[in-house]
Amino acid sequence: MKPIFLKFCGINSYEEEFCIDFESLAAEGIFGIFGATGSGKSTILDAITLALYGKMPRHNKNTHSSFMNVALNTAYVEFIFEAALQGGGQRARFEIHRVYKRNSKGGVNISKSLLREVGGDILADRKESEVNAAIIANLGLNYEDFTRSVFLPQGKFNEFMFLDSRDRGKMLERLFDLEKFGEALKLRVNAVEARAEMAVEACALKISFYGDISQEKLSVKENLLAQTAAEVAHLADEKELFFAEREKYMALDAAYSQYLAARQERERHEARAARMESAAAALDAARAADALLKPINALKSLVSQHEQAKSSLSAMGQLAKTARQQAKMHDSEYQAAREAMETDFPALSEKEQQLNAHLERLFEIENAEREILDLRRKWKIEEGRLKQKRKHLEEGNAKIAEIKGILEDVSLRKLEASVDSEVLKMLIEAAGIEKDLYSKNHEIGALDGELSGHKGAVLDCSAALEAKQYLLSELFAKNQESLAGQLAQNLEDGLPCPVCGSLHHPAPANHTESLDDGADSERLRDEIEDIKARLNRARAMQEAAAETLAKLEHDRDGLANSLAAYQKSLSLENFDTALQAAFEKNTARAALEEHETALRAELESLETAQKSLLLEVSRHVSAQEATRAAGKDKVLAVEAKRAALGAFGGHEEATAQLENVQSQKLALVITRKESEDLRNKYQLDSLEFEKNLASLTERAHNLAEMRGQQQAAIDEKLAACGFDSIEVALGASLPREQMAALEAEIEDYQQKKAETASLLANLSKVLEDIDNPQNIPEIAGA
Repeated sequence: MKPIFLKFCGINSYEEEFCIDFESLAAEGIFGIFGATGSGKSTILDAITLALYGKMPRHNKNTHSSFMNVALNTAYVEFIFEAALQGGGQRARFEIHRVYKRNSKGGVNISKSLLREVGGDILADRKESEVNAAIIANLGLNYEDFTRSVFLPQGKFNEFMFLDSRDRGKMLERLFDLEKFGEALKLRVNAVEARAEMAVEACALKISFYGDISQEKLSVKENLLAQTAAEVAHLADEKELFFAEREKYMALDAAYSQYLAARQERERHEARAARMESAAAALDAARAADALLKPINALKSLVSQHEQAKSSLSAMGQLAKTARQQAKMHDSEYQAAREAMETDFPALSEKEQQLNAHLERLFEIENAEREILDLRRKWKIEEGRLKQKRKHLEEGNAKIAEIKGILEDVSLRKLEASVDSEVLKMLIEAAGIEKDLYSKNHEIGALDGELSGHKGAVLDCSAALEAKQYLLSELFAKNQESLAGQLAQNLEDGLPCPVCGSLHHPAPANHTESLDDGADSERLRDEIEDIKARLNRARAMQEAAAETLAKLEHDRDGLANSLAAYQKSLSLENFDTALQAAFEKNTARAALEEHETALRAELESLETAQKSLLLEVSRHVSAQEATRAAGKDKVLAVEAKRAALGAFGGHEEATAQLENVQSQKLALVITRKESEDLRNKYQLDSLEFEKNLASLTERAHNLAEMRGQQQAAIDEKLAACGFDSIEVALGASLPREQMAALEAEIEDYQQKKAETASLLANLSKVLEDIDNPQNIPEIAGA
């Protein structure tokens, strides 16, 4: 994992946003984070750990409120890092965001948790647990591995040193991506073995399924199969001939059925002929009437429009007369309003200006009096703030004295908690030697038991070798006696002995059954060789164990001497307890140093605040004096303006007079405007009515002419179509849908009639060679 950029706020002592560009810092290949104790170095590493895993080592309570700054209600961390992609050497950049907010109960909740690939898709953003799982999957380290290898917190070095071999092995597998050679490889081997076993079982099952199979049985089955195939082919030929003949009669049966159906259809067409002729005549009359509908409707429209135009002409004449009378009346009213406007409006405007000036001076006096009241309130507020600031000065001085006393106490406690670095180094080395010595003693004990086992194995193999060699010698002796008996059985007087050459045999050996010692002796010799090999191995392992034991005892003695030297130098017996106590002292000293730094920072902040308070007190005093002087100036100005007021009275009286003057002016303007608007309106209405009257007169004349022309044209068309009147033509008319239905019905009738005649002709040709077509269905069914 390579850090790229970090931004955080609200964590531990960081009240403001803090950003670190690691890419710029590491441009030269290496960088460091330096600062006094308590300056916030560890918080930077805490922020990285919090961004990655949602928790940090120094806050084991696993509650977000333990690390959030008490002065803030929100904390956040954003971290960009680079890591290798899973299953390859390619690297990618990831960014993670976490936001924490304080709730109404004083606790802290996580409000945002998101992991995404820089410039790519979001990997997780719903739950904090999902984001943590995605981090582990892409980073390859869980929280424990990260805090044991990448970021080792204060006080955790001893825990890292004394991890057992199993945990250390698992951690190293995850760190160096060796799972494929460890647990993963084991799982793969087990899976392959299981698949192989299943394949073997499947093959065995298939073999058992076939039972007893032989070449003779196979030949018999093949001959039977050939005979059956020949019979099937013969039956198939006969079946094909039968079905060909049957299909011929089935086709004739279908043709005869169609012939009978076609004859019935022809009879139905003949029955409908008269109705179809009547329908065709009605359709022709409807088409002729349909051609007259448009001119008839046009005539009706002209008649309606002519009657309406005559009615409108009469009404328009009455309206024009009324408009002329109204225009004359409103012209007289307008002339009277204009004369009143020219006479009274200038005097009212002059009085309005005087009243506005009087009211403006009154408003200035009221504003000045309000400003005087505001200045008095401001002076009292400044007085209260001044008292509060002075009180804060006293409290700050007391707090500074308290912190100085605490700092003296912390300094004394730091001296008590100090541990010399050389002594700490010796304690760590001695504790390591103590652990190694314990391990060596354990190994020596185990090797002693192993050596005893090797010695017992040598003794057992020696005893077994002696017993087998004794059995082999006994077997050899018995075989010698058996051979002598066989020779004596074949001896005859006068014939030489094959062993000694004597012609006389006074005491021949007794004959016994011959022994076949080949298999037994060979077996004994093999067992003797096997026992010798095991004896050699046991002796070699005994020697190796003895050599290893000697080396371990030598190493143990060296460790014991080193441990004794440390015990003498440090005057201690149990180094692990002493080391733990030293670590605790160092931890306590680090906490004291951090506390001391925080106190000094608080003291510096308080002293700076005291200086700021003194400056604020001085500013408040100056502000009070300025407020007092401004108030005196305002009072003098108000008195001068009151002396210069006119004779229009107070604010209410002057306002009432002004409203009265403005109302009179407005009434004059409105009266003139209304009378002028009415005069103009009725003059325009009169002109419009005159114009409409002329237009309606012309329209009524034109409509009368068009009505006569349209009536003559329709009479001519009615005669041409054979209709006596418009009413007869309208009676012959049919709706469009009914005409379309009749037309479709007639067309369908004619088409089907022709199709039926054609079908009967074709079927008659097909059946002309059949003597009795009535018998065809019976033959086809057989």
